[in-house]
Amino acid sequence: MATIIRIKRSSTVNAPTSLKTGELAYSDNYTDVATNGPAGSNTGGRLYYGAGGSDDANTIEIIGGQYYTDLLSATPGTIQGNKAVLVDANKKVNEFLVDDLTLDGSSITVTASNTALTLSPNGTAAVNVPAGYKDRSGFGTNSLVTKEYVDVVAGATTLTFQGDSSSSSTVDLDSQTLTVVGGASIGTRVSGQTITVELDPTGVSAGSFGSATSIPVLSVNAQGQITSATTASVASTLNLAGDGATTGDVALLDSSLEIAGGANITTTVTDNTVTVALDTAVSGLTELTVDNIKIDGSTIQTTAGNNTMYINPYPLGDSGDVVILGNLTVEGTTTTVNSTTVSLNDVNIVLADSAQNAAEANGAGLTVNGANATITYDASTDRWDFNKDIEVSNVYANVTGNITGDIDADSGDIRTLTSNTATINTISTSDLTADSAEIGLLTGTTAQFDTSVTAGQLNVDNLRLDGNTISSTSADIILSPASSLRLTGLTDTRIPFSTDNSGTITSSSNFTFNDVTSTFTVTGLISTDNATIDSAEIGNLTGTTAQFDTSVTTATVNATTVDTTNLQADSASILGDIRITGSFIDITTDELTEGSSNLYYTTNRVDSDMGDILLAGEGIDITDGAGTYTISGEDATITNKGIASFGGYADSAGAAAPGNQRQFELTGGDVRIAIIDGGTY
Repeated sequence: MATIIRIKRSSTVNAPTSLKTGELAYSDNYTDVATNGPAGSNTGGRLYYGAGGSDDANTIEIIGGQYYTDLLSATPGTIQGNKAVLVDANKKVNEFLVDDLTLDGSSITVTASNTALTLSPNGTAAVNVPAGYKDRSGFGTNSLVTKEYVDVVAGATTLTFQGDSSSSSTVDLDSQTLTVVGGASIGTRVSGQTITVELDPTGVSAGSFGSATSIPVLSVNAQGQITSATTASVASTLNLAGDGATTGDVALLDSSLEIAGGANITTTVTDNTVTVALDTAVSGLTELTVDNIKIDGSTIQTTAGNNTMYINPYPLGDSGDVVILGNLTVEGTTTTVNSTTVSLNDVNIVLADSAQNAAEANGAGLTVNGANATITYDASTDRWDFNKDIEVSNVYANVTGNITGDIDADSGDIRTLTSNTATINTISTSDLTADSAEIGLLTGTTAQFDTSVTAGQLNVDNLRLDGNTISSTSADIILSPASSLRLTGLTDTRIPFSTDNSGTITSSSNFTFNDVTSTFTVTGLISTDNATIDSAEIGNLTGTTAQFDTSVTTATVNATTVDTTNLQADSASILGDIRITGSFIDITTDELTEGSSNLYYTTNRVDSDMGDILLAGEGIDITDGAGTYTISGEDATITNKGIASFGGYADSAGAAAPGNQRQFELTGGDVRIAIIDGGTY
């Protein structure tokens, strides 16, 4: 809702007796212009303004109001009573009444009975009439004339006349006669007071000349007159002849000439133009020769003397495509392709297609000029011969013979492998001899080295076997047996894991450390259904019943997470998080020693700290009670910030009255001025 500003106002017809400088006031007791006219003290419908002075206005000026807007409400161009005169867009009004005179249209009318219209110039000045009124041209039939006009007409004795040229002459009406003489082919005659000027007859009878079969023939003299009129016949038939002996004719009066197109020819007519054009699709030709190209039957040939024919899809440059739909047979002795790129959709290229046996295909292959590199077929060995080394990423084959270098194969059957370094993803073999081997996956029904393995080092994925050590090159070592993990040949009942290495131990069955006499350290993960550990440093213990169900007797348990329903320990050092789903038994905060900074919560400590933290600012009071702090605001004054209410009504500063408008509105913490009221006078 917008803010309402009310100026000082009165229901009387009187002007205000006093105003402040810049203050507005309005008398709204108004009937109409006639009632609240300019005379007397009935001055309602006026807007007043306090002018001058620094506090009280020196004068009270009228600056507007309904009285003045009503005066200006007349229709532009129409005179109305008790209204101001407003001219229309042409700066005109419909009439003016001045005493006994009415100015309406082009008339000045005297409204008083038997009253003359007097034009009275000042002093010796005259009433001037426009120049046209000094002769007869400015007057109508019943118009008055001026004295000057009468004097001129009464004293006229000569007549002035002028011909087609600019020369003129006069006739003395008292002693001379005006004669009108006709020129060449022009005659004149006089009858009474009338002179007739007309053309001399030429002897040509009036009528129409010419027809559909004849045209008029006219003779015209120097004066533009027709001295004779005859007709001449014209042809009404158009004779036609073709390329041969055929002829015909067209009756021009009642027939049209039709130009018909022959085979592969189309004719069109637009306005007065006949267009004969060759069809876009030409058919039925037996032979066509264009320059040096001849098309005859199913053969396209050249008639040029150099016996060379070009197919160029884009003559402006070496680009464009030639598309041959169907099979292409080249029967020449040499085929030359100068393209930089050759692309074939065929998945098989046939060489020596006329060979009946291997001997006839001997030497077939590919040759790379410049590099002297060839791939050729050797019929004697029934093999491909490469005269250059072959470098490939992968070879998938049953290889027979010697292999020099590294081997990397996804699968294969290697019986005996002798190599300084062999990198093989999959090996299925019963015997392996190698100085060094890196093996990704070993498979087969007897996929192990049954007889012997001679290797300085064996790498299987991320596991490395080197001497008596099994290590991982990346991530953890996971031992995951299908049923149980057996370690045989141990001279000690303890599981020989080094305490300075990390990893993950996972088992779906029971996992028991019965004879661990030293600390067993796992910084990774132990996942098991049940665990019995004499002493352990555990990073994370999980499982279906992955907790110490019965008891744990340990000097130290270092755990990131321990999930247990019953934990008994002489001493436990928990470095990470501990989640207790039960409750402390027989333990109170009295048994826990406080630190130097993180102290226990007490009421006295809170009261003391709050007294130090809360400080009363300007307009705020703080009262410290028994365990209670009261924060209150002070009432606002002109000089003191504080709390203020926005009440009161625009028409009463006192108590509320139903239906009255509040001076302020408060919504969502925002204060808006609803009404500014100047009161009444």
